[in-house]
Amino acid sequence: MIKYLDELCSQLCQLVQLPEKTLEIWSNSIAEYVVDSEEFLGYSVRLVTMDLIKKIASKVHTGAQFINCAINKMLILSESLHNEGVVYWWKLLEACLYISGNLASNSINIFSHNNRSIHQTLNNTSNSCFIEFDVFYTHYLKPSLGQSDFPFLQATALRCMSHLYEANIINESQAQCFPSLLSNAMSATQSSILKISAMHSLDTLRANENNIKKPMETNTTTFVTSSSVFITNYIVPHLPNLISNLLECLSTFGEPVLDVGLCGLYKLLCVDLNQFTQSIITQIIPIMVGLFKHCFGVATTLSYYTRIIRVLYKVASSNKESIEAIENALLPTLITYLENHEVSESGDIEAALKVFSVLISPSEFGISSNLIHRVFPAVVHIAITSTDAVVISECCDVIRCYLAAGSSQILEWHDDEGNNGVGYILHVTSRLLDPSNPVEWATPAGKLAYAILLHFDAQQLRENTDLLLRGVLARLCTLMGNNHKQSSQLVYNDQQKGIHGARQSLLFVIILLFRIRTKLAIDFLSTIPDLSGKPILKEILSIWCNCQPYYFSRYEIQVSTMALANLILHTINTKDERIMQITLQEEMDNNDNNESIQTRSKSSQQTKILIDVPIIVSMYKLLLNELDKKLEEEAECDDEGNDSEFDDNDDNSDDDNEEVQAEGFEQQEELCVEDEIKSDDKNDQDIISQKKRKGKAKDNSNSDDMLQDDDDADISNVDTEEDDIILSEDPIYSTDHIMNVNLKEFLCNFLSDLSHQIYYNEFSRYHTSLELTTLQRIGILPQNNE
Repeated sequence: MIKYLDELCSQLCQLVQLPEKTLEIWSNSIAEYVVDSEEFLGYSVRLVTMDLIKKIASKVHTGAQFINCAINKMLILSESLHNEGVVYWWKLLEACLYISGNLASNSINIFSHNNRSIHQTLNNTSNSCFIEFDVFYTHYLKPSLGQSDFPFLQATALRCMSHLYEANIINESQAQCFPSLLSNAMSATQSSILKISAMHSLDTLRANENNIKKPMETNTTTFVTSSSVFITNYIVPHLPNLISNLLECLSTFGEPVLDVGLCGLYKLLCVDLNQFTQSIITQIIPIMVGLFKHCFGVATTLSYYTRIIRVLYKVASSNKESIEAIENALLPTLITYLENHEVSESGDIEAALKVFSVLISPSEFGISSNLIHRVFPAVVHIAITSTDAVVISECCDVIRCYLAAGSSQILEWHDDEGNNGVGYILHVTSRLLDPSNPVEWATPAGKLAYAILLHFDAQQLRENTDLLLRGVLARLCTLMGNNHKQSSQLVYNDQQKGIHGARQSLLFVIILLFRIRTKLAIDFLSTIPDLSGKPILKEILSIWCNCQPYYFSRYEIQVSTMALANLILHTINTKDERIMQITLQEEMDNNDNNESIQTRSKSSQQTKILIDVPIIVSMYKLLLNELDKKLEEEAECDDEGNDSEFDDNDDNSDDDNEEVQAEGFEQQEELCVEDEIKSDDKNDQDIISQKKRKGKAKDNSNSDDMLQDDDDADISNVDTEEDDIILSEDPIYSTDHIMNVNLKEFLCNFLSDLSHQIYYNEFSRYHTSLELTTLQRIGILPQNNE
């Protein structure tokens, strides 16, 4: 294949050229260009060919060199055609820039920064066919940025520049020019095509902060200035013009660019939160009010809209006047959709509720009077009268925000007839838990019931605690059937997803009760009969054990795991027969002690036996499984770190030391918070107060910087595509102190203490080889050196 790779790469690079039909469509429709320029939508020869080029450059040995050679040939041909006056000369140059930028965005660098080419070892190819980056930048990329007569070439050149900037391929002086390039590209005199390209490129503006003190090539000494200095000196001065020009583009193009425009605005507002963003809140909010009615149709557009509101609100959270200014500007528009919900579209109501979920956030000033007296009754009324499952779910999320931000204010508020806010919320849960209502309503009902129990104690709820729990159990029983008896039947599919989601949500309410009041949970479940007349305790615990592996949210895993530990410790300490006598049937390998490598064929041939296992043993095994997952995650992170360190030739050793020190600091903070956790249940306190391992030594000089980073992370982490997105935005999850507990350390300490209990011999009878290995890894059992 190597024999023909040169010709293959040349042909593929030629195919990337823009066809006349596409140019005609883009010229006549800005909306089409906005969609196609996303670079990940559509299915065309250009996109498919680009995928092949990426695979060759990344997977084939010396593939990147052949791509470089093919691009150089095209650049030379383009220059020759230009000199001859051929009209389509720029298409070849545009294709080269497009390929180079796309490869850079995928961390593929086909260029060398040295005088001596890195491709000299390539056989059967002359070094003269390769192009150095400096030549590429100086003679082709930079001049293309000024080719206003060819807007598509100019736009692609800007995108290429943004990708090279993001990948840290360009040097520091070139990077310093990038913010001004973006600002100028969005100015009123530029073409529409270039403006849209610049709006797309705003997403990469802060890319260099991820490459602090990181060389662009392992064999060069060129470094990019540290993040804070670069942002302060080269990005912040351009923010006013960038914001102004971006807003002008939004005004000019309207809805076709709303998605990319809001994304760019969000990125710009996150650059300098404490100074620049703080200073322009009053200017941005009126614009956001005007844009609200245009954000209903597309989920991503509404998502970016709420992110911007969240940024502005968090920046203003320490200033009461700023908070009131934001609320007063948005409230008249938002409340209109709620008060006229009978004639409003469900999408409009949903959008208004999502924005209210941002405005009703924990603050030292509490919830404002307008949000309590006007918005709260309107939200509750919609939750009680609406039949739209999405709207009801959003209403419940807003109510949960009220509980997280000001449960005492909800308790104190009364209507004209003397009913307080808690009564209204319980009325909502009572309606949603009614078994005659749709299954989709049970999921928000469970989340709302969880929030009620978490934020109100038994004295505040009085007899409503029992009524709420009975309602949850009644609805849960209608969803259980017989599927919970075999874990293999709990695998999700499209038809059962709604039922499983509702079951998990309702079960989580009971799990919370075990977490905060273990004995009360046992007493309560022991008095409620199931369909056969026996206490429902066994059935609930069985479902819990079978559902535990299907909790994927970090918060759910954290809560459920610690609740299991609570229950195990309570059972051992009190010898509670109500738990001791419950058993579950579990499959065990008949030859589990065989330590030979297990293939699928061998596993299928192994004989399985069903044995009765005490339920606290099953719970203990679940804890071991959670610990094993944590250990595996840690091992994977270590492997990635070692690979990165090897690739960088130890160039980042200083950064690694700082990271270790930061981890030590964070670990000590977590343990301090863990020591402060208080629970009404003594068993919960026993677990939380177990002896802690000392954190690694911290560097006090890093403390202030870390705290500042944490402040920024509260907002910037919303971008991540992990479970932390949910944690940072959910009002209940983000304010629960349990998330400060290091789960791996907690499990290690808990299992270590448990191993000294007399009852631990009962657990040991059922250990599998994998579980024994896990216990050896954390030092509870001696290592097997055989």
